[in-house]
Amino acid sequence: MNDILNMTVGQTEIHPVIKGTINDSIPVPTYFKEYKQIQNSMLEKAQKIIGTKMPVYLKLGIGRVGLETGLYNIIDENTKVLTIDNGQWGHFGGTLSKNMGAEVQFMEGQKGKQINFEQLKEELTKNHYDIVTMVQNETQTGALYNPQRVREIIDEVSSDILLFVDGISAFGGTEVKFDEWGIDVYVTGSQKCLNAPQGCPLVCYSQKAIDRMNKIKQNKKFYFSMALDNNPEYLFARGLNDLFDSLLKDGLDEIYKQHYIASKAVREAIKILGLNYMADEEIVSPSTTRIVFPEELQKAIDEDREKLGIDGDRVTTIMKDKYGVCIAEDRIGTMGFYTRKEDILRTIEALSNTLKDLGYSNDKDKALEKVEEIFGN
Repeated sequence: MNDILNMTVGQTEIHPVIKGTINDSIPVPTYFKEYKQIQNSMLEKAQKIIGTKMPVYLKLGIGRVGLETGLYNIIDENTKVLTIDNGQWGHFGGTLSKNMGAEVQFMEGQKGKQINFEQLKEELTKNHYDIVTMVQNETQTGALYNPQRVREIIDEVSSDILLFVDGISAFGGTEVKFDEWGIDVYVTGSQKCLNAPQGCPLVCYSQKAIDRMNKIKQNKKFYFSMALDNNPEYLFARGLNDLFDSLLKDGLDEIYKQHYIASKAVREAIKILGLNYMADEEIVSPSTTRIVFPEELQKAIDEDREKLGIDGDRVTTIMKDKYGVCIAEDRIGTMGFYTRKEDILRTIEALSNTLKDLGYSNDKDKALEKVEEIFGN
């Protein structure tokens, strides 16, 4: 398994910086001051990356724990939520809100298409809402959405409405400006563009969200409550601290640029191979490319998955077992450290060979040349 290149959309391959930390010793318990210094340092760096002066909180658990924490503390049975639903994870924010007792309206849009801002304004004007939820990067479709533009539409109706943003697969791969964009709750994930182990989401609240939290916190008594102290974890805090040091040293703009270059190389190369991608050009994601296969092949892939499971389709299986590259079914991840030219070249070569094995001729050399060209070599 060690020779397989993981180009999925999470859990991604672990970042070399994190690998060093995981193998390190644990010198003190988490209630010693030395640990607190590490955690506080990490959270201060997280503030810089998120773009905020507000506190950032570390929760332990999968990305869903971060999402549930972010929502749980601002929702009660009287809360009305509008969910921007352009895909699986956009929809998920509304599902969680509904499970917590909120009244939820799903504003459904086309997958891979831009948010309908006119529809958004109309819905906000017509009905009262306390919270709008959205996903920044939709991995199901490979689309990147703009929280700043959504906030502008919200403010045209009421600045009292909170904006909740699922940034799990965006954080570390594209910019976020929490304070400047007027975001009220932002949730990150560790297993996507950060290339860290799943289990340490970060949550950030605006003052407006904190004010709402304080009004309803008497009903919040479970793990997701911000009224309760969280049990910290040394390796996660130390790992993220070291990683954030590395990201800030390399420069966030340069890191984000690398994601855009890598994803563009993937998109242009797969077109040469005779494939396409789902998201409209204006909203393509820098960290996820959703492949659109020829109709006949897609039908066969769907039949494979129905019989053999989500990882059992012929494209995924051949790429992994024969050519040593693992993609996320029909999605190629360009996340974090694994946006290097050599990773993209290996992925495109494996995809090209797989297509040929399945009877779909393509120009591998031209596709690889396009990758080289986009990376500037």
